[in-house]
Amino acid sequence: MKLLLQLLFLIVTVQLSAQSFSALPNLPEPVSNNAVTHGTINNKNHIFSFCGIDATKEPSGIHLKSFFYNADSEQWTTLPPIIDPNGGKVAASASTVKNKIYIIGGYHVAPDFSEVSSSKVHVFNPETLSYENDGADIPVAIDDQVQVVWRDSLIYVITGWSNSTNVTNVQIYNPTTDVWSVGTPVPDEGNFKVFGANGTIIGDTIYYLGGAKITSAFAAARHLTKGVINPDNPLEITWSGETNLDAIAYRPAALTYEDEAYWIGGSEKTYNFDGLAYNNGNPVEPTDKIIKYNPSWPLTEVQETFTQIPPIMDLRGIAEYTETEFAVAGGMVSGPEVTNQAWLINMAQIVPTENIISPFFKAYPNPVGELLYINYKGFFEIQISNILGENLIAKRAFESDAINVRDFQNGIYILSIIKNGVISHSEKIMIQH
Repeated sequence: MKLLLQLLFLIVTVQLSAQSFSALPNLPEPVSNNAVTHGTINNKNHIFSFCGIDATKEPSGIHLKSFFYNADSEQWTTLPPIIDPNGGKVAASASTVKNKIYIIGGYHVAPDFSEVSSSKVHVFNPETLSYENDGADIPVAIDDQVQVVWRDSLIYVITGWSNSTNVTNVQIYNPTTDVWSVGTPVPDEGNFKVFGANGTIIGDTIYYLGGAKITSAFAAARHLTKGVINPDNPLEITWSGETNLDAIAYRPAALTYEDEAYWIGGSEKTYNFDGLAYNNGNPVEPTDKIIKYNPSWPLTEVQETFTQIPPIMDLRGIAEYTETEFAVAGGMVSGPEVTNQAWLINMAQIVPTENIISPFFKAYPNPVGELLYINYKGFFEIQISNILGENLIAKRAFESDAINVRDFQNGIYILSIIKNGVISHSEKIMIQH
């Protein structure tokens, strides 16, 4: 019965998602925690992947392989590997500036699981499909960093992990001059200095979300950070942020679309390179969540939608494919297993949610046995439907309510919150007596 429910839910998910994503040809082999970006050849964007870990999820499976998806032939090609005398690495990031790709940082894992962060900057030319001389080493070796590009000119490497700890460093690279500069560091507290977060730039403002902070079990950071760049002095950044968000994202992809920030996939629990949770060593599952933020909203407000993409995590980048389409390549799917799948996400088809999710929204416990408690702000409507889309409960509420589900069969259901006639939030609820 449980397997049947899972299969039915997968069918419904695919039906809901058919317009928002489509499968690209598979990569030559499974790879995860790989640096992904785009490069332009003959005025057309193509997809590139560098470094990562193979299906073994073992230190010996961490490599320097590179792959290229040709948008004209619609085929993947294996490129020569990156040259790094220290060997394979994961958690690097790749940025494209003036149509050259810069693969920065990452970390090497020894057979005894000890880790060393990388200071390397590898340079790849998409037009010649070849590597050029490495750039200047990054001053503070880094991995699992937030990495964003400002005005197609500067690469901002923000926080991350350096050998043994989170760092507050903001390291700014000018590819034209091959020079590193020091930017205003992020505040020295665990919600700002994180690893495994991701971000993007809208105009002159950096936004990054999630990641893990330095606690005994590397707890997930429920935090949205904003950094305003001074265009007259781009080394000067004004940092602010808000915590205790409902949105959790560890190793998601991040992008800007129509001047809004999006985070794609990831997980709601933090984990090591092998997909096992830091806190208990159990396998971590990916999410099919998309998180959205509009710069006009307060930092306390984000939106979440579900079942519009396949569940995917362990993403270290996303490739801009067309004006409306972005590609993810590799990563981890349920299991977690390293995948060779590549997906094209059509942002123009992502179903919008018109209302902002309040930080006061809570639905708990989940899984639920008898009473599902729901807190929200003001008047709202509650709908619970089964995996076939049949509406089972519909009622109005104010501020809070408790839904009796003891007569429901065990399984997965969809909780929807409706505000002003529009679905503002939906999530999966597991009923388990």
